[in-house]
Amino acid sequence: TRLVSFFSTPGVCSEVCQIFLASGLEKPQQKPAEEEVVAVAPVGWEQALKMVWSGEIFDAASVAGILAADSYLKNS
Repeated sequence: TRLVSFFSTPGVCSEVCQIFLASGLEKPQQKPAEEEVVAVAPVGWEQALKMVWSGEIFDAASVAGILAADSYLKNS
């Protein structure tokens, strides 16, 4: 389900971020490249919302996605 689209840096580039809500996914086994450092820190939904409102999560795509998903889930 597409939730929202937005320009990541309007006036600078034409990149459009598309935020989707997916369900029924399975966690794949990670195979990062040797030089890639990946840290996965799963959090619950309510915790993710708290992290947005406290400023702990502040990148535009994550904030837009979490808030759009929260609104969609509450209103569907």
